[in-house]
Amino acid sequence: MKTRLGDSSGSPSYRAPRRVSRVALWVGAAVLAVAAVAFIVGWFLPADYHIGAELVIPTPAERVWRGLVVPDRWSKWLPWIRTVIVTNDLRGGVGSRRRIVSVLPGGRELVSDVEVTEWTEGSRYAHRHLTDSLDGWTLPVSDGRVEVDLERVADHACRLRITASFRASGALARWWALVVAKPLAGRALNERLDEFSSRIQSATPET
Repeated sequence: MKTRLGDSSGSPSYRAPRRVSRVALWVGAAVLAVAAVAFIVGWFLPADYHIGAELVIPTPAERVWRGLVVPDRWSKWLPWIRTVIVTNDLRGGVGSRRRIVSVLPGGRELVSDVEVTEWTEGSRYAHRHLTDSLDGWTLPVSDGRVEVDLERVADHACRLRITASFRASGALARWWALVVAKPLAGRALNERLDEFSSRIQSATPET
């Protein structure tokens, strides 16, 4: 039996391209709508983010302090640090600057240029981040800051507390900070702090 053009009983193949194009348009419109809503919602997400971790280390506070604040020792004691380079004439104290190369979970590389803003010998250290880049991509964050507090709790034990904070710039950056940066940094800090505790405990007093 032959099929005539225009016969309703014929093949629907002539209408298929039109149906596909309509579906594609609807899908595209839906994706754009979701993206627009996500962008708008992003402006209402928090801009400031904070993470922190603390633990009691059964090691004298003086030894822990030496392992934390001397840049040349960071790559030995801090398991997330690959290298630290002092970038100005000050080796330590307020105003000294460093370039820190860190390794995040998954092998991703974070490069941070920082400046020391607080230094209380034996108990407190803080630096602010001047620039941050992840795998060569400049991060859309500002006001980055890390604070280290060391409290003596006994002759051979101390409490170490590390807090970090940053501000996400823009709607997309806030989504990234909420979904990726904060969970990743929080997990890395807690895991690596335990490893630091193990390393510093196994070290000899001379080191």
